[in-house]
Amino acid sequence: MQQQELAKRIEVNFTYISKIEKVDGPTPAPETIAKIATALQLSEGDTSELFQLAQKMPPSVERLIVAEPEAVNFYHAVNRSMSDDARREFFRKLIREIEGEAASGPETPPLPATEDER
Repeated sequence: MQQQELAKRIEVNFTYISKIEKVDGPTPAPETIAKIATALQLSEGDTSELFQLAQKMPPSVERLIVAEPEAVNFYHAVNRSMSDDARREFFRKLIREIEGEAASGPETPPLPATEDER
C-alpha cells in the first residue's frame, strides 16, 4: 500500500506516514497505531509487534487494566518475583495454557457431592 493510500485511510497527511517510516519525529499515538494496523489488515500478532516497536500500549489493553485493577496487581506481583527471562517464560506458558483452554473449551465443573458421598 502506498503512503498516500494509507494516509487517506487513517485520515492523516501522507508526510506523517513518511516520518513514521523514517522514525523521524514523535511516536504515533496508540489510536493512530491501531488505525494503521486496521488499514493494513495486520494479524493480532503483527499488531502487537507494531505496538511494541512503538513502545506503546494498545488501547484495548489499557481499557482492560483500567477496568480490572487486579491486572495491575498481578503484573506487579510477577514483576517483583521473577527475573526478566523468567517473567517472559511465565507469560509465554500462561498464554499457551489459556489458548489451549480456549481451543478445547472450558473445563466441566465437578458435580456437587450427593448425600451418600458426604
